[in-house]
Amino acid sequence: MTAISAGLVPPVDQPVSQPMQIILITASYIIWVGLVLYSIYLGYYARTPFYTFLVIAAGYGGLFEPLYDDALMLYFYRPGQISLFTSFNIPQPIWVYSGYATLYASVALFFTRDVARGMKRADYWKYCLIEFLTSCAFEMIAINGGAYEYW
Repeated sequence: MTAISAGLVPPVDQPVSQPMQIILITASYIIWVGLVLYSIYLGYYARTPFYTFLVIAAGYGGLFEPLYDDALMLYFYRPGQISLFTSFNIPQPIWVYSGYATLYASVALFFTRDVARGMKRADYWKYCLIEFLTSCAFEMIAINGGAYEYW
């Protein structure tokens, strides 16, 4: 049973912020491309495609965002939303995939590189804190910027 079929009505009365959509799309795809290039560089010297697979896989994880959206009642669509497809009656914004790469692959890329070099316990907690803070920052900027909301 989805949130919508349970009788909960998504907030569709306000248009999405076009400037915030452009900012999210542009910034997150630039970061994703930068991560892909950096992962190719790391992989070349480490002689492994692992880093590149990691960055691509994080973006691929965005395809499963609708499961999270439906479970936690996250609703992206408002008039003017730029989206790729709809699942559970929730259109998925174009920046979801690059957002996943930006939030998760960026930390994972540096984390796995440090694991290979020999990481200390303090470094582990540093990466946990970085992931937490970047996720909070992304949510606060995107929600308060009018890109989406929880309902």
